[in-house]
Amino acid sequence: MKNNIESRIKNIAQVRGGGHFFDYQPGNGTRYFLCAVAVEGHHSLDCGVIVSWLIDGDNAGTSMFFPYTMSTNPDYVAQKMSIGLTDAVAICVFARDVFGASIGDQPGYDMASGLQEWRIKCQS
Repeated sequence: MKNNIESRIKNIAQVRGGGHFFDYQPGNGTRYFLCAVAVEGHHSLDCGVIVSWLIDGDNAGTSMFFPYTMSTNPDYVAQKMSIGLTDAVAICVFARDVFGASIGDQPGYDMASGLQEWRIKCQS
């Protein structure tokens, strides 16, 4: 299984103002159509990335702001975005690997790949 970021993420379009659409396939069985925009404000808390998940490739979804100066935990993301924990981990890993967002660890998940630990054991 390829685990490098280039094999999992394809930048499919650029949005005016600096945002990008991504086709993200992290290997957890879900395909994510994400729109991400880097934000630089006047204060350190205003700097980060906004990631929107267009669920099922639709034209609507849910979004989260990942500040560069604070660590964001996947369980918090799952709660705020109203999504499952596995999806939240995948989106956190995306925000970290592509935009440098700071994310926390999540028990039961390999945060290097974003996959559940049991899934990695089954694949080896």
